[in-house]
Amino acid sequence: ESAWIRPGLKGNTTAGYFVVVNPTNQSDKLVSVSGISAKRIEIHQTTMENDVMSMHKQESIEIPGNSKVEFKPQGLHIMLMDLEEDINQGD
Repeated sequence: ESAWIRPGLKGNTTAGYFVVVNPTNQSDKLVSVSGISAKRIEIHQTTMENDVMSMHKQESIEIPGNSKVEFKPQGLHIMLMDLEEDINQGD
């Protein structure tokens, strides 16, 4: 739900955000994200430690049953790397 991507220029990197909803009683796992506008897309987590912000690639994200996980700025997000085309507002 509510997916959006920051604008970015061809050859560069940008970030994407959305909400994953698991309406079932069982836990599920997001293991990858794919798309057509970037050569590589990874799941990342932003963390703050000792006033230093860093990003770490995530192999998977647990989605508990009957819950949502929000991908948002300064938290979980996807990185779209080596964009194959410009991404403009409204695309």
